[in-house]
Amino acid sequence: MTVCLVGLGKSDIAPELPHLTYRDVLFAAVTDALADAALDHTEIQAALTASEDLVEGRSIADEFTTDALAAKLKPNDRICGDSLLAVLHAAMQIEAGVFDVVLVGGYEKSAEAQLDRLDAMAMDPFYDQPVCNVAEALAGMEWMRFRHETGLDRRIAALIAAKNHAAGAPYGEPVSVDQILAGAPIVEGITRFEKAVPADGAVAIILASEEKAKEIAARHKTARPLLTLKSFSFAAETSWNGSRRYGAFPHLKSVATRVYRDAGITDPTGTLAFAELDDRYAHREAMAALEFGLSDAARLADDVAGGRFAADGELAINPSGGRLGSGDLFTGAGTRALAETGWLLRAGFGEEFAHDFSAGQTTWLATHEDRRGRAAQALISTLFGPAATTGAAAVVAVDDLSA
Repeated sequence: MTVCLVGLGKSDIAPELPHLTYRDVLFAAVTDALADAALDHTEIQAALTASEDLVEGRSIADEFTTDALAAKLKPNDRICGDSLLAVLHAAMQIEAGVFDVVLVGGYEKSAEAQLDRLDAMAMDPFYDQPVCNVAEALAGMEWMRFRHETGLDRRIAALIAAKNHAAGAPYGEPVSVDQILAGAPIVEGITRFEKAVPADGAVAIILASEEKAKEIAARHKTARPLLTLKSFSFAAETSWNGSRRYGAFPHLKSVATRVYRDAGITDPTGTLAFAELDDRYAHREAMAALEFGLSDAARLADDVAGGRFAADGELAINPSGGRLGSGDLFTGAGTRALAETGWLLRAGFGEEFAHDFSAGQTTWLATHEDRRGRAAQALISTLFGPAATTGAAAVVAVDDLSA
């Protein structure tokens, strides 16, 4: 069964939204998604969220989201992980024929949480914490090992960070490679510009079966392209840091194999319009690019330095700016990447609608003007956890299913 993305919505997203609760930002995103889909809240059959009680600062935090999700007296589940996983759970509910319309909300009030301390607390207190008391140390070790195995230069991550900071404007500000390298170090090899800054906000996605999606599309005054989930998958690496393989994400490679197989993609670099990859740390974009076959160790340096992955490049990666350029919604990062991908695919197909695109997305649209009105596919992938032990991915396509 084909699963479609019929509604995309978001709240304000900023480093801090002190005047709003997480229920407020979630309600704003859901309201926006319902308007985008031309749906009434009574048509939502089930809802899912993604959050962590420790981040929200209260036990069973999702019991306060039911009204914001239009989910009163409806099935309402919470995924303790990245919100892209919640989207995949919703898609499986639709594929199983349980529901026709499911709402997913990804949200975060990161400004109210001490994420670094929470990450550290997630590590083993006897074996990990005494020698690795900050979660960034795990990222530093994977980055050092990755460079050792590939022979890549330290500047690669700085180039990626500069690209994404520039693409994320006006949310972020462009930063030069020299400024990034000279920035205050978080751990050895990673400066403050190479780790995403937490953000407050929410993003909502409404999924529907193909039959229901076509019915919804008919409600719009003008014909609009529809987004479909061509494929999706997820996998987990060991949570035991002592036996984890640093310098690679083997669980992402298995995810890549499945999403490409199910989407019928044999040549990702020649098929994908662009990709949104996890960049909580700049080097993880490079690592993910290898796992998804978008480059290889021999040419990765040239691909990054030569602009192949820039917004106006051959295969743009994170034209939205990613987490580095537009803020890290933590558990809400997956739905944000998916929504940004959907908006960009719809605009590239030819839909005219009001959306505040980032500098990178605007550049991508201008660069690919000759592709307007044509079907396209894009890849979204996220990692979750202090050691990125959970990975998920989806291939989204835009086409004129309403015809």
